[in-house]
Amino acid sequence: MSEFRYQPLGDDEGLRSAWARSGSLAFRNDPDTIIEYLNRVDRDRWCRVLLDEHGTLAATMMRSRIGMFICGQRVSAVSAGFVSVPPEQRGRRVSVALMREHLREAHEEGTALSVLYSARARLYRGVGYETAGRRSMIEVPIRSVGPRSLAGAEQVRVREMRESDLDAIKAFYTSCVRGFNGALDRDEWFWGYMLGAYAKSRRPGFVFERDGQMTGYVVLTTGAHIGPKRGSELHIYDLQFSDAQTGRAIVRFLTGFTSTRGTMLIPCDTSHPFFDHLDELWHQIKWTDLWMLRVVDFERAIRERGFSDCLQGRVVVEIEDTLIPRNTGTWKIEIEGGQGTTTRCNEPAQLRMGIDAFAPIFSGFATASQMCLNGRVQGDAAAIRKLDGLFAAPTPWMADDF
Repeated sequence: MSEFRYQPLGDDEGLRSAWARSGSLAFRNDPDTIIEYLNRVDRDRWCRVLLDEHGTLAATMMRSRIGMFICGQRVSAVSAGFVSVPPEQRGRRVSVALMREHLREAHEEGTALSVLYSARARLYRGVGYETAGRRSMIEVPIRSVGPRSLAGAEQVRVREMRESDLDAIKAFYTSCVRGFNGALDRDEWFWGYMLGAYAKSRRPGFVFERDGQMTGYVVLTTGAHIGPKRGSELHIYDLQFSDAQTGRAIVRFLTGFTSTRGTMLIPCDTSHPFFDHLDELWHQIKWTDLWMLRVVDFERAIRERGFSDCLQGRVVVEIEDTLIPRNTGTWKIEIEGGQGTTTRCNEPAQLRMGIDAFAPIFSGFATASQMCLNGRVQGDAAAIRKLDGLFAAPTPWMADDF
């Protein structure tokens, strides 16, 4: 493999122009728009580049140190997004070199997980990622549904979101999504991206209040026109509420767009409480994107993950990780009182798997039994069933795209 240098983007205008060209070819964005975006973000904090032996741009990446809520607890994570390789650099295993450096940096930072959306699953599986959750776009025909009930909705006041609301919204978001398995604990970059802070104008937002306290919010924008007399799409970028009255008030608010919007698109999961407030079950999944997870630090990941207080048990697992040797070995996993611990041991392993196969088990996306059917987990049948129970969790999903 060729020699590459991995570093922050920094202030080099030539590299920014090269990034804009690479990004425009990969994602069909206008280069000037990408330059404008790069001028607004903290490039040393979030932007990484891979340079070849001649100092020429070989790959780009946006990375962000965030968290992921698994069974109610925050697990440290780092995202990897907007990965691009200029056409003339392809075929040199540049993406593999980029991801290896990204994971090395994440491990040195003391991060448990890395998460990304994949355009090429084979590439990311080659460095230890595996499918571990989903992001679905739910389509709701606004003109065909309404609130199932309006009980208490009249007590909820709605107003336009203000700049001064941002800190309160961030705290409110965290309190709401902690119960959604797979939701991200956003940093400043994710909040800026979701609110449209890096675009030419911010997305409209609305705050819902009851008795003077924030109980919900919605961030939205108008999408594509969908035909004569059918209006336009109403895109919901973020939607949170903390009680049933506010949930009903939000449904009433959104279905109030009937005269000008035909369809509402919400990035979430059909299990979200929002859909229980609709009077008709005519919503459907328009598309689903799968995200991938990489366990960067095996011991830390289990220590930080949440578990049911009702669970108690132990399993001895042999893990193989060819990229991060510290994860390789035989580990005793013990779960008790809602907490997990793992220590190295010399006991015979009951189960064996690669670090990639552990990712969907860890998130709750797949069971050890399912991974056994795929040939990815081997071992004692009773231990496999025990691991199924210890890591049981609601299906992981997230609303964020990156």
